[in-house]
Amino acid sequence: MIRTIELAPNERIIAIVPEACDGSGWNNKIVNVYILSSTGEFREEILQLDEITNGMETLFNVAITLNKSLLAALPHRKEKRTRPQE
Repeated sequence: MIRTIELAPNERIIAIVPEACDGSGWNNKIVNVYILSSTGEFREEILQLDEITNGMETLFNVAITLNKSLLAALPHRKEKRTRPQE
């Protein structure tokens, strides 16, 4: 069933990010919806594939490809983080 994201009057959607997740013997496709209020409060709604519109489903794989390309183009590196000493 298509799910409607409910927004408060001071909220707006700042990003919609599709994600294909998989592991040993399973996989899932979700859509992350990032929401920000005018006071700076952040929240996330996660939609399963059966909760999105046909139009969103059509764009899903294109958006996954674009997102991977953007991540590859973003300079970044993983570093082992040390815990602060108490």
